[in-house]
Amino acid sequence: MKTADCVPVLLVDSRLHAVAAVHAGWRGTAAQITRKTLESMAGEFGSRPEDIHAAIGPRIGACCFEVGPEVAMEFRDQFPERRDLEARTRIDLAEANRRQLARAGVASARIETSVLCTVCDAAFHSYRRDREAAGRMYSWIGIAAKKHEGREQPA
Repeated sequence: MKTADCVPVLLVDSRLHAVAAVHAGWRGTAAQITRKTLESMAGEFGSRPEDIHAAIGPRIGACCFEVGPEVAMEFRDQFPERRDLEARTRIDLAEANRRQLARAGVASARIETSVLCTVCDAAFHSYRRDREAAGRMYSWIGIAAKKHEGREQPA
């Protein structure tokens, strides 16, 4: 998947060897795309939250994701403790996706979150920083096959 400030969320079911890559921009995060992906994995593959490992990659950090109230209010269900969403404020998209994972039952110890901000760190592509000149970063996940007794099996 390609991103340049959006949140890449990579999911793996260690029991069933199922994977998902979630492209969670602010709209998708507000619509709880990560939680919905977990629900899809459960319906499609029989995945259980206790078998999921998640990685939240580099993305625009709360330090740089300042939004107006029209966007901030979209996150009121995910940040019920916040009283500043009716004004210009900063939103932590990684935390919103982490909360979706946790509320769905994924153990905190199985959620890895990068601390890297794509806007602050010039080593990353950032649409907010570079606009149309921004490139894209690639995130991927898969299951490696290994040979076992003459046939391939997931690793």
